[in-house]
Amino acid sequence: MKQKYDLILSNDIDSLYSCILIKQVKGYSINYFYDFRNLYQSKQSQNEYIGVDIDLMEGYCISNHVTRLSEQDKYNPKALNLNNTITNDTYKGKYSGSTALYLHRLLKFPLPTTEQGKMILLAIDAGYKGFYNPDFQDIHKHYLVDVLGFEELYNLCQKYSIDDFINIIIKYNLNGKIWFNNGGLQTNIKLKELQEVLGLPFFMPKIKFTKIKEFECITRPITNEKTKEELDSNIFSLALTRKNYVNYSKLKMEELV
Repeated sequence: MKQKYDLILSNDIDSLYSCILIKQVKGYSINYFYDFRNLYQSKQSQNEYIGVDIDLMEGYCISNHVTRLSEQDKYNPKALNLNNTITNDTYKGKYSGSTALYLHRLLKFPLPTTEQGKMILLAIDAGYKGFYNPDFQDIHKHYLVDVLGFEELYNLCQKYSIDDFINIIIKYNLNGKIWFNNGGLQTNIKLKELQEVLGLPFFMPKIKFTKIKEFECITRPITNEKTKEELDSNIFSLALTRKNYVNYSKLKMEELV
């Protein structure tokens, strides 16, 4: 019998879209929610979890962020991430598309059928941006065409302007958030409209969640640190959000007592 897993949803569209793709192919359900300050769990959870669009320091996860401060720094061996080999020093060579886009290839899930749907996929996590920046055009094409095999998406970037993608983000509020409220989850992302275009079940989980852990969320520059161990202790998740800057969540001291 194959191992089943529960999914950890984070607070944005990339994580939700990715969880939906995994549910469609693998049947795994969202039974945790993580907003980088708190981890919530449902009563239905009974399996080992996978962090979705979350860069966990330990355990299974799938994401798209750089997590290594230098060549000396290690990555989570249970992380599926095109940027596992990238470090702060090689940041400009990173994959800058979404986790959802990566999962379309990994799960062999068909791309959206319409141009609008394909543009939504490229707009998530600003996966279109590299095409319009001369410094990143080659690396953008490398990942989109050579690595993922999505030449049709690259051709779409050639057809539309950067403003067209910005309008897609606004139209569907793709920069909106998901949050915990009174035991459940809410969002201001336009899920109904996304479902109509993409033909996928964009819904908030209809289950109750309870807080099980609290974290301190820290954003800071990288100075002389070469490894995450030099940076801090008790880190639960971490990502370099831009070169020389890191965001991470560490377990609060009272949780360790």
